[in-house]
Amino acid sequence: MKKILVVYGGKSLEHDISIVTALFVMEELKKNKIDFIPLYLSHNNEFFTGAKLLDKDNYGSKKEFKIAKFECQNGQYVLKVGFKTYDIECAILCVHGKGVEDGTVRALFDFMNIPVSTSSLLSSAIMQDKEISKLLFQNKNIPVVDSFVVHNLANISVKEGFSFPLIIKPCNLGSSIGVKKVNNMKEYENHIRKVLQYDQKVLVEKCVENLKELNVAIIGDSNNHIISDIELVNNRSEVLTFKDKYELFKAKTSGHVINPSLNKDLINKIKHYAELAFETLNGKGVIRFDFLYDNKRDLLYLNEVNSIPGSLAYYLFEKKGLTMLDIINKLRAIAYKDSLEQKSLINVYTLSSLKTITRKK
Repeated sequence: MKKILVVYGGKSLEHDISIVTALFVMEELKKNKIDFIPLYLSHNNEFFTGAKLLDKDNYGSKKEFKIAKFECQNGQYVLKVGFKTYDIECAILCVHGKGVEDGTVRALFDFMNIPVSTSSLLSSAIMQDKEISKLLFQNKNIPVVDSFVVHNLANISVKEGFSFPLIIKPCNLGSSIGVKKVNNMKEYENHIRKVLQYDQKVLVEKCVENLKELNVAIIGDSNNHIISDIELVNNRSEVLTFKDKYELFKAKTSGHVINPSLNKDLINKIKHYAELAFETLNGKGVIRFDFLYDNKRDLLYLNEVNSIPGSLAYYLFEKKGLTMLDIINKLRAIAYKDSLEQKSLINVYTLSSLKTITRKK
């Protein structure tokens, strides 16, 4: 019987968040007696598997983690653990962050012709890069916050037309790592230096006042998808940091509200821009769209896109009647459909032949 691979970890600053997402997915698979194999990527990008991976407390020592390798047998890649080999149904990616979520891991499974639950390499890379995604959204008349990019300390000046306070964030990281509101030039320069230790590009944005942060997710593909309920993430006119989101998060006091009281026009705009972005990106799998809203000036901006959101954004679909198992099964179906479409494409050009091709002199 073919196994589902749950793939997570990797060389990423969001490594530990990825473990939490994967453990949640695997708990659901185990509860429903669905065959799966945990496939953990260490910080050194080594593959490990085994029952010990199902306990969060074992990741410190990695004791009794089994080495896993891919091997091509009769034209088909299988997973080899010791002397055992496993056929693979699909890979459900639970990776987060630069170096894994940006299409890098997706490309590995594409190379092995293993069905994958996410958007393509190109789409994933665009979603990871905040500068490039902004340019794409602007081209589709999707509103985004004005910004500029700093590449190095030699060109750190504030662009004309921008004034403090400003928002600084790494271009290719997620989970609010490195995100900070700066109020003067000293804070600006100090934080730019810090962020350039994590990423090669720093995004500098105008600050949205009277802030509400609103999220919505979509699961499916461009032909058939479901849009989730809207979530009010932040209603404090403050920028949420990594610590706010993960270290200090308390479900009862966080201010997160599913289906908050919003006017109909705003709800329609959020869903319209999310679907337009999803279609533009040729999205596949489950994708979360994060919006910023100036509630006094009635201005909405698409802030960023998460190609593999934490916990697969399952909680946004609960009131739609979708369980976590439904989310997983939809991802399996998406992976299978995408794989069939890829396999149907012609990849041998019959008019091309080594005998007829000559080298130009």
